[in-house]
Amino acid sequence: MKEKEVVTRLLQELKETRLQKLVNVTNHHGNVDTTGLTEEETSLVKSINDSLQTFEQVRNEPAGAPTATPEERIELSVVRFLQDIPEIVGTDLKLYGPFKKEDVGSLPNQNAHALVMQGAAKEIEVRNFHKTTKKDDTNRHQQ
Repeated sequence: MKEKEVVTRLLQELKETRLQKLVNVTNHHGNVDTTGLTEEETSLVKSINDSLQTFEQVRNEPAGAPTATPEERIELSVVRFLQDIPEIVGTDLKLYGPFKKEDVGSLPNQNAHALVMQGAAKEIEVRNFHKTTKKDDTNRHQQ
């Protein structure tokens, strides 16, 4: 039993270390060689790279330029974090986090899915959870 607990703890630490390393390397160096990564890790790297690339494009646009049309709808998922996650840029270009283990938060679906596939978060089904954008919030308050 003790050996199983030690192996389980070591495996969890290994997963957390790999996730932290992938996030840090991707954040500081851009593209990462995905040779030897699991499918979930490759998906996470792609998601981070896509988010960073989109963020750079928006950041380099002239001030006052529209970044998204009001009709765009960002779908959100609610997740429980199974490990500490540093601050990330969502696919909607908003900053999320940092999150501590056992925190609950909402993220764009693509970001949430990548973290779930990595084993860093677990999706929570929330009944009557309204997936909204700023436009939807404005409309709701006006009604």
